[in-house]
Parts: sequence; C-alpha cells; structure tokens
Amino acid sequence: MIGGGDGGTLRECLRHPGTEKVVLVEIDRMVIEVSRRFLPGLAAAFDDPRADVRITDGIVHIAQSESEYDVILIDSSDPVGPSEGLFTVDFYRNARRALRPGGWLSLPVRIPLL
Repeated sequence: MIGGGDGGTLRECLRHPGTEKVVLVEIDRMVIEVSRRFLPGLAAAFDDPRADVRITDGIVHIAQSESEYDVILIDSSDPVGPSEGLFTVDFYRNARRALRPGGWLSLPVRIPLL
C-alpha cells in the first residue's frame, strides 16, 4: 500500500482472514503519529503483527521492487507535491514490474464534481 498513513485502509485490508502481510509505505512519519494521537480507531491497525510499516518514498520503493506484491493499493492525496509522481507513466510501469504475475493494482479515481 502506498500512502494510507491514517491507518484506515490498512485496517480494512487486515480484516480479510487470508491476509498474511500488508506493507504500508508512507512518506511522512508525522501522518502516522497524528493518526495515532487523534484517530486511534484507525491507527490501531499499525500494531497488528501483519502490518509492515515503512517510512519512505513510495515512488522509490516501487521502482526498487520486482515481482514482490500480489496487490498494490494506492491511497494517496491529490497529484500535487510528493504525490505527483504517483500519477505518471513511469510509476505505473514500475508498479507493473513490482507485481507478481496475475497481481492487481488499485488506485483512486477522482471524478470532478459537476
């Protein structure tokens, strides 16, 4: 999972009985710390032994990964600042390479309000 430092998506992933491990890659440690303080119901997922939380740049992490993941979830903010690179062709090429054969990539679709 790229992003998701509030812990909510992590919590939902860990609810599935077949989930063995979730790697959450968050660029900003403070997002996790604030969630632990103000959103303890979401942040409790960080303490699950199946959660592998890594504080690093998700773009770099994916670029350095090859056939490691069954699923990659993108739980990012809008494509500005550090998240901008998550919306590039290069990132998606790297994500494809980081997936095992038959793997899935899931990302948010932003539909503008009319």
